[in-house]
Amino acid sequence: MARTESSKPSYEFLGENQIYNKLGEKPRNYIKEVVKLLDKKIGLKNIETISLFGSQISNSNECCSISDCDLLIVVKNSVPGEILKKIEPYLLTLEIKHNYRTNHSSLLKQLTDIIQLSTGMFVSHFLTKEKFCKESKFYKMFRVSEILSYFIAPKKLVLNSVLKNNHSLYGRNLNKIFSEKLSTSMFEMIRSLIMNISISLFSLLILPFKFLEPIKYQLEAIKWTLRAVNYYIFEDAVSLPLIINRFSILENNSFKNYHAFYRKFLYLRENPIDHVKFMISSPFRILKFHIKGIKMRNHALH
Repeated sequence: MARTESSKPSYEFLGENQIYNKLGEKPRNYIKEVVKLLDKKIGLKNIETISLFGSQISNSNECCSISDCDLLIVVKNSVPGEILKKIEPYLLTLEIKHNYRTNHSSLLKQLTDIIQLSTGMFVSHFLTKEKFCKESKFYKMFRVSEILSYFIAPKKLVLNSVLKNNHSLYGRNLNKIFSEKLSTSMFEMIRSLIMNISISLFSLLILPFKFLEPIKYQLEAIKWTLRAVNYYIFEDAVSLPLIINRFSILENNSFKNYHAFYRKFLYLRENPIDHVKFMISSPFRILKFHIKGIKMRNHALH
């Protein structure tokens, strides 16, 4: 159960949170230090909610070696934007300290860092204001590129998935901050297709540079594809193994090597290596999965 501000110092309230206590040592330590930093720089009284979402709170044991620790931190509207900008470098430092982000000085690595921050990939904190949540301003909530957000981000699919799969560690329930559920259309799926195909092709482009860990980008594109298509059809947010099993039944083996591909996907999430055959086939799987999702929903509506 989430706690509001109390007489207890800083992060002590986390010990009473059931979801927090079920996490591994790494995410617990990271969250604890984030709370300490926020209390020092902003004060917990100025925070509406600290909500955990994504793989860390999946109903299945989905968390793996490449999982980040997604925190959506919503502050009161009265907190100046300049303060939030000053806190960002400290939060990034905590991600590096707890091995949710690597710290390399090479030019190529700096480029991938820019891409990650522009898209929200492999970022473990999102610091925003309450008004941006109420207005569903995606780029302001997740502090991503406004241009990318406008043209290719499947904003409504992502936001609805977050609202279906989050847990408040502190303050208000995140779902109560949003005014209403966002409707999704085929255009959201087209955005998802463009975005995930782009990420998939990018991973192939950087394949010669092993230190950039290209497999992580490929796995992320497939993960986002599975989540987007699943929500588009079923309007829920379940674990990746359940999504794969769900579509395996619906497909009735109509995709050649369907099971082998997604078994490999789950294996590589636990053991991330640059599997060339898997990576080359991934853009085609992403395309097929989006097309199948659109057809399934259209068939259900008619």
